[in-house]
Amino acid sequence: MEGKLKFKSLEDLQSQAKTGDISKFKLKNLCESSSKVWVKAMAEDVRLDEETSYILYWKYVLLCKSICQQADYKSDIKYYEGMYNIKKNMKTAVKRLETLSTSLDLKYEKLSNAETKRRLTDENEELAKTKITDDKRKKNKENIANGELKLNIMSVRELDSLIKQKSTSFFILDTRPEQDYHKGHINHPSSLSVPQEILSRGVTAHAIGRNIRIQERTQWERRATVDKLIICDWNSKEFIPGSPAFTLLTALTDWDRENTYRCAPVLLEGGYEKFRLAHPLQVTDPTFKMPVLQEVDRNKNILRLEDIIFPDLDSLDQGFIETPSPSPKMVPNFEPKSSRVQYPSLDGYTPSTVYSNPSTSTPLIPDRRTKPARSNGQDLDESSSSNAPRDDFNAAR
Repeated sequence: MEGKLKFKSLEDLQSQAKTGDISKFKLKNLCESSSKVWVKAMAEDVRLDEETSYILYWKYVLLCKSICQQADYKSDIKYYEGMYNIKKNMKTAVKRLETLSTSLDLKYEKLSNAETKRRLTDENEELAKTKITDDKRKKNKENIANGELKLNIMSVRELDSLIKQKSTSFFILDTRPEQDYHKGHINHPSSLSVPQEILSRGVTAHAIGRNIRIQERTQWERRATVDKLIICDWNSKEFIPGSPAFTLLTALTDWDRENTYRCAPVLLEGGYEKFRLAHPLQVTDPTFKMPVLQEVDRNKNILRLEDIIFPDLDSLDQGFIETPSPSPKMVPNFEPKSSRVQYPSLDGYTPSTVYSNPSTSTPLIPDRRTKPARSNGQDLDESSSSNAPRDDFNAAR
């Protein structure tokens, strides 16, 4: 269940989660300890105790990293993953840490504002805020007049000197896309990714701290303690309004009321691309270059008058234009199947019996009581069949 906050920042929680030197512990003991921490972290998460669950999840991630570095684990990964689900649980723990950090950050911010309001009386609260803001702006204007906060450009050679002399503290704020930063960046512990995806117009320094990666939030909170803040992009030579570098500069100088910097942020002249060419050994991947944008041929899709085909107006006086007949190949064959049937020919056929109309004549009925006389050794039927018409009806009987 949610209760009163015990700490004031995420740094305090992370300090509570430190495990110390555990490199000498046996792998089996580390796995058993990590399992217990995982079960307890999930239990506290169910109880909605965000601070305790954050500490336990953080401690579990540290234990998992130490386990993955053990030689015994690398030799038999399937066994330990099947027994303890180290990688799967670690991914879940990291996701929960990101969610809890966002929630706790908002609560700590509200707590800080509440403590500030308690120190101020109700009558002087608005006056105090206005006075602080006015004093800060006045001080910045005076420093600008004295040249202390004058916007400056740092060359690649000057940055190389800062890296080598190690007497001046600084942060390199890289505003390139996060994907490009992972592929190649200045190889120095002070390098910090502030990707352009989170640098929207009007963003504040506090909002940037909530949106950057959780591994870099501790460095971001220490930005006011260093001597110099160096803003870096791909190849800019000056602060251009609307660019990610200019947005970050505005967030640090105009929208960061809680901090006062020792000097104004500066821009690395030529950006990461120039530094990579000048000092290839001081970047993580010297072969990764600035992506080249393909130029679009704007004249490619332009319609020209000489390409337009106009109709012949003289042909309109001759009437409508004839529509061409379709190709024979395109005409479907609609010939009915019945036309292909072969019927017998009736040429030369003569019916054996001609029937007359009964209304006009009486049919001839032969006398069957006597046998017909023979002529030349043949019956009358045979002779009559050759001369007289054949009676098909009686022959069928």
